[in-house]
Amino acid sequence: MYTRILYVSGPLRAKDAEHGPFTPHQMHKNIRIAEHWAKVGWKAGWAVICPHLNTLNFDGIGIPSNAFIEGDLTMIQRFAPQRDAILMCQGWHESEGAIIEHNAAVDHDLHIVDMELFQMRADWVEVYLNHLRQDVDAAEDYFESLMDDVPA
Repeated sequence: MYTRILYVSGPLRAKDAEHGPFTPHQMHKNIRIAEHWAKVGWKAGWAVICPHLNTLNFDGIGIPSNAFIEGDLTMIQRFAPQRDAILMCQGWHESEGAIIEHNAAVDHDLHIVDMELFQMRADWVEVYLNHLRQDVDAAEDYFESLMDDVPA
């Protein structure tokens, strides 16, 4: 049974730091990245919320764009502190919405999985999420062992 929630946060319309201003192609790439990490979360035993997919193709339906981030924050505030988690996709620092979601997760005491710290390795993240779902201390030990093996 999926008893823990993982929220996938990351850029949607944010510009790509490497390639310049936002383009529809970049938005599609950001959606695919979030989708990838959502699948990794489900495989690791989490119930996953991926707002990139939740409101996909909702542009132009007459709802102000800030309504979506407000809805996302409502979900984050209902998560269980020290139980549920937020996964921050690569490039989240470039996204105003992802920064807001990150700050809400910090304020709500959620576990934060920053993909940039994991060097975006799906195998590492899946194992870490499995540990985190079952035993926070084991997850922290696993993360420390990974960081010991990463060259400075």
